[in-house]
Amino acid sequence: MTTRTTTGIASLLLGTALMACSSEITQPEAVASLDLVTEEIEVMIPALDFDEANVSKAIGICVMDTPSGTLVLKEANPNTPSQPCPPPFFFKGKTEAVKIRKEWLIEDENRNGAVCVKEASAGKFIVKDDNAATPSQPCPPAFLLVGKERIEKPEVPAKILAQADDNDNGSVCLRVMESGNFIVRDDDANLPSQPCPPAYSHEVVGKKVACDPSLGLECKPVEEEVVIKAED
Repeated sequence: MTTRTTTGIASLLLGTALMACSSEITQPEAVASLDLVTEEIEVMIPALDFDEANVSKAIGICVMDTPSGTLVLKEANPNTPSQPCPPPFFFKGKTEAVKIRKEWLIEDENRNGAVCVKEASAGKFIVKDDNAATPSQPCPPAFLLVGKERIEKPEVPAKILAQADDNDNGSVCLRVMESGNFIVRDDDANLPSQPCPPAYSHEVVGKKVACDPSLGLECKPVEEEVVIKAED
C-alpha cells in the first residue's frame, strides 16, 4: 500500500468518480496522478501458434503486438528475404523470443492494469493493488477501482490485419489460438464459398487502396479505427 501526493506521469481524474463511489470520500482539491512503469519483456511464441502461422515452413513468421497484449502472427514472405515482413510486423524464427512493451501502474503488483484508490486527505490518496481473485469486489470498501480498462477478449485493430491482405480484396482469414494470439492469413478470392481454412473466420479489414468489395462483404477503409475481437 502506498500514500502519495499528486505527482506522476499518467493522470487519472478521480474527482467525481471518487465522490460517486463512497460517501466517505470528499471531493479532492487536486488531480490525482499515478506513476506508470514501462518495461520491455521477452515472451516465447507457443510452438503450436508458430507452426500454424508458418504455413510453408520456409523461413519464419512475422509478429506484431496488439493493444490487448496478445500477438498477431502471419507467415513471412520467403520471396523477399531482405524484407520478409511488412511494417509494423517484425521477423522471428521459431526459437527466438519476442520483445513487447508492457505498462502498469507502479502499485499494480499483479500487473492487470488496475489499482484501488482512496482519498486520505486533500490532494493525497492511498493506493493499493486490487484483488484479482475477487472480481466482484476487487477493492476494499471506500476504495475506487481505477486504471486501464480490462480487456476480457483478445482484440486487434483491423489495419494491422490488413497487412496480410495480399490479394487486396479487403478481407482476411483469422484464427484465435488458445494462447489468445491471432493467426492471420489472406483469404482465397477464387473460392468465395469457402475462402478460409476450417477454424478460421472471414474478417473484413478494409483494403489498403481504394475500397472495392469483391466477396459480397461490406468493405471498410483501413483508415477507420475498426477493432476485431475474439468471439466467445
